[in-house]
Amino acid sequence: MYRETRAYWQTQLMEWGPKVAIALLILLVTWIVARAVKWALSKAISRTPALQKHTPGDQHETIGHQLGTIAKLIIWLVGIMAALQFLGVGQILQPINRLTNDIFAFLPKLIGAGLIFFIGLIVARIVRKLVETLLSAVNVDGWMARAGLGDHPSTVRADPGAVPPGAAPGAPRATFAKAAGILVFALIIIPVAIAALQVLGIEAISGPAINMLDQISAAIPRILTAGLWLGIAFIAARFLKTIIEGVLPPAGFDDAIRSTGMVASTTAPSRIVANVAFVAIMLAAAIEAAHQLGGDTV
Repeated sequence: MYRETRAYWQTQLMEWGPKVAIALLILLVTWIVARAVKWALSKAISRTPALQKHTPGDQHETIGHQLGTIAKLIIWLVGIMAALQFLGVGQILQPINRLTNDIFAFLPKLIGAGLIFFIGLIVARIVRKLVETLLSAVNVDGWMARAGLGDHPSTVRADPGAVPPGAAPGAPRATFAKAAGILVFALIIIPVAIAALQVLGIEAISGPAINMLDQISAAIPRILTAGLWLGIAFIAARFLKTIIEGVLPPAGFDDAIRSTGMVASTTAPSRIVANVAFVAIMLAAAIEAAHQLGGDTV
């Protein structure tokens, strides 16, 4: 009996000993490769200027660190599956094996979508900065201020610490150059995001997201048209108001109205007429802007 038990364990040791040793060797190599890939990926991504920001969850973990951790876990998953397959017990973890195959089948799509969005993000930021610099160079804010839209740059330089009404202390001052840069950024990044979602091919996620982005993209021209209507109407209304206030008083309009006793002697009837004309033009422009936005009920 003793000899039979001893022979059995010797047979098991001869059969499973090399397999266990090779499985442990596979796990050791997996550990080395996983650490090396995590270190290399973390360093490579952390040196990329666009990815040097910290993640919102932990300020000590960069995007490169988290992507390196993901790559490390994937390598560990592959190594464990290889070790189990070599031991002949891989059939126990068939669901995990299918999950691993699905991950590797989806990984090229994920990388492709990430590259498309990353390149589009860089291009959008460059174009945005270019538009802001170009418009600032031609002093578009000064021209808009002369037309009555926004603050004049000289006012901003005279009191750089002033906070615009309704803005939080320390908030950057809004300018037309920055607004145009944000608009160009949105016009570039929205199609890029749609293309990245289409590469993923996950209909449950990409379908609603693409529909939402399509609606936003279709709404931008309508919003611009409505804003253009209001901007032109505002300039025209201010111009007409200035003309009325400059022409009617010398023509004796104010004195004639005051002589009837309809208004107080301190009231300027020409200013009332100018304000009524201003409101009428803006109201008509607001109605047309509402039509452009699809608000026919307004």
